[in-house]
Amino acid sequence: MVNLIIALIVIIFFIVALKIFKLPSAEKVLEKANSNFEKEAVEVKVLSSFTKEEQKDLRIYAFVRCLLETAMVDGNFHPGQTSAVAQFSELEQKKLSEPYHLESKLGKFIWEKKKHIDKATMAKIENGELPNFKSYDRNNLISVIKTNTKSGLENLFEKIIITSIADGSSTSKEVKHIANLYADIYNLSYKEGLVMYKVAFKALKDNAKKDN
Repeated sequence: MVNLIIALIVIIFFIVALKIFKLPSAEKVLEKANSNFEKEAVEVKVLSSFTKEEQKDLRIYAFVRCLLETAMVDGNFHPGQTSAVAQFSELEQKKLSEPYHLESKLGKFIWEKKKHIDKATMAKIENGELPNFKSYDRNNLISVIKTNTKSGLENLFEKIIITSIADGSSTSKEVKHIANLYADIYNLSYKEGLVMYKVAFKALKDNAKKDN
């Protein structure tokens, strides 16, 4: 009798867990993401002090930062990821109106330091428990990425995912990082961002099979 009660408790637990962690359907998430993208303002107020040319360059600075963060997020900068970041960044930087420079007005805007970091977080960054980019603010980065076209965003996330698997596989930290980025860009929940990641990853995988 006791064993039966325990078994029933376990079953109920798994049913509840499945409901909590069940991911929303890809169709609904994609529809919501597209709707949110259409609602986003074409011009972001925070970018109003930049010329059209500078805004175009900012998107490239944001692209490079995204690749670097993806490669750094699990604490292991694998040679394959180094190569992917270098290759993709070099191609994008050729489109810049001025040479890429982190100390430039654009570089400082994308890599703006956080004005306040609590001691516990700072200690983790210094001890290598958290990647160095956690000391940088993300508001400007996200604002700039949101000014991309749909095809621009697809290209960005494609390169991010390729960078994440350039070492042979994606770690849970990398998947979480990319899902959170999807959520930030498309104004979605983490679960919905994870669905976006899975859809993009599958499309990338299917295309690779076709090419082979």
